[in-house]
Order: sequence, then structure tokens, then C-alpha cells
Amino acid sequence: GAHKRILVTTPEIITGHLNFRDRQTHFIFGDASVSMVLEGLAKGDKRPGRFEVLDTRIWTQMSNNIRTNLGYHTRTAQDDPYMINLEGNLIKQVGNKVFKEVTVAGQKFIVEFLAEHGLTPQAIRRFWLHQANARMNAMILKLSFGHEVDHDRAPMVLERLGNTAGAGAIVALSENHADMKPGDFGLICAFGAGYSIGGALLRML
Repeated sequence: GAHKRILVTTPEIITGHLNFRDRQTHFIFGDASVSMVLEGLAKGDKRPGRFEVLDTRIWTQMSNNIRTNLGYHTRTAQDDPYMINLEGNLIKQVGNKVFKEVTVAGQKFIVEFLAEHGLTPQAIRRFWLHQANARMNAMILKLSFGHEVDHDRAPMVLERLGNTAGAGAIVALSENHADMKPGDFGLICAFGAGYSIGGALLRML
């Protein structure tokens, strides 16, 4: 309540810690930045076309299956960037383990988060999920719904932008919300290294 209006920005500079000789990771990621304005809503104030943030949630669990041992800008901070031992310190992942473990954790996170508000996945008009792996998103939603879900319910921008980490879900929201009606629910859900999962339950005003 200290501030009436805030700007939240997420810059994702993934290429800064890629190993371009690692064919498991280097072609997957892209850079992006997104911003969102959050502001208080006075009682009775109407903002058609905007979203109300009903709740947020975060979950973490230690894992080394996807990690980097250097900061994003470690190389740029050095007089001679070639003096740093980069081998083994740039981003790396054990893809099959990440897929299995994040799929299970993501489905559990979504179902439990919605249940806290008396909602089921079927009550959500649109899911803006982390844009890292189309198969992972499809499996998370299939486990949540009990059947496959189409791209209208869970739009993808991955094929155009690549994996832009935390920015991807917000890009998907920005490009896929204009057809939503007042009262429609939406869920932002992003997955990250760590592991970490963050979610925000929205309702169209």
C-alpha cells in the first residue's frame, strides 16, 4: 500500500551466459524484456480491458539439473574476458530430468494454486505459461485437465521467439488477451532454474 502505481520490468539476457559450443542449449534461448504496470484500484473504479491480480504464488526446490556458475555479466566486467575459465561455468542442463521434474511440479502447482481459490483448470479461460518447451506445456495442461488443451486456451510464442525465460509468459499474455470478456480468469505461470515456479491469478475487469 506504500505506492499507488509501480512498474515491474523483467530483462532476460540469456545469451550472456550461453556456451555456443553446447548443442544442448545454445540454440534454444533468446533475449527479451517485458514490463507491466501494477496500480491500486479504488472501490467502484472500472477499468475495462484491464486485469485484476487476485493472488500470486511462488514455489522453489533445489536442483542442479539446470544452472549456470557465472553471473550474466561476469565476462563484460573483466578487462580481458578471455582470462575467465568459462568451461563448465556457463548454462547447462540435464534436459530429460528437467522435463520430467518440472512437468510434475508445474501441474501440481497449477492445480493446488487454483484450488485455493475454489477454481479448477476448466474455469480458467487462458493460461500464459512459460515459453520454454511446447511438449512440457502440453503435458502439464493434459495432466491438469485430463485431456489435451489447444493453443487458444494456452497460446505459444516459443516458435517465433525461442525460450526467453521469465519474459515469455508475459509476451504470451500481451499478444493473447484482447478477446477475453469481463469476469474471465487467466493464469500466468513461469518455470525457472532452481527449480522455481511463479504464478499470478488474474481476472478480466
